[in-house]
Amino acid sequence: MNLILFAVGGRVLELGFGLGIAATKVEEYPIDQHDIVECNNQVYTRLESWAKDIMSRNPNVKVRAVHFLYPIFIGLIISL
Repeated sequence: MNLILFAVGGRVLELGFGLGIAATKVEEYPIDQHDIVECNNQVYTRLESWAKDIMSRNPNVKVRAVHFLYPIFIGLIISL
């Protein structure tokens, strides 16, 4: 299950990549940056490949793949 946590001013933070369905849908909109946090090693490998493909097709979009455990990540966000 994916969660779009923030979508502000052309920047999107998404928790979980899964099959990449939601991430691919997000890329249909005019965004500047798409950060995706994934904790599963195998899924993260697919995410990295997907991100490189997206950025090669649209150099105006920055996609950042972040390999991190969700509870730790959410804790960091709440502490900001």
